[in-house]
Amino acid sequence: MMNEYGRHVASAWRDLPQSYPEVALDEFVVMPNHFHGIVWIEQPGSDAAIPVVDAIANVGAIHESPLQQREPNRLSRRGMTVSRLVGRFKMTTAKWINERQGTPAAAVWQRNYHDRIIRDSTELARIRALHLSHPGDY
Repeated sequence: MMNEYGRHVASAWRDLPQSYPEVALDEFVVMPNHFHGIVWIEQPGSDAAIPVVDAIANVGAIHESPLQQREPNRLSRRGMTVSRLVGRFKMTTAKWINERQGTPAAAVWQRNYHDRIIRDSTELARIRALHLSHPGDY
């Protein structure tokens, strides 16, 4: 069972589409020291969406894929959406946690995050099974 902090992190994640209408949430899991979630980024004026998996505050790097090199405009917009979304998520949850703990401006999350594009339904199913089927119990 999640503690108060984990429940707030989960709630903050679920609230993100209110601020980012181009984002649809998929599965996610709150762990004791990190978070995994899948978001779908809708392309404006298109029925297509790009699934992205984020392991927030777990790996401190953003990896560039060959697709990002070939299509910089489309994926740079996606990257901006992901970075804004992750930034807002980390800021609001850290602020709330620090208010509860009486630790203003203390670091809660690692500086960066890891993201990647999920290429097909097989990869999506594998990621859901490996990373998102073991909810944290803290």
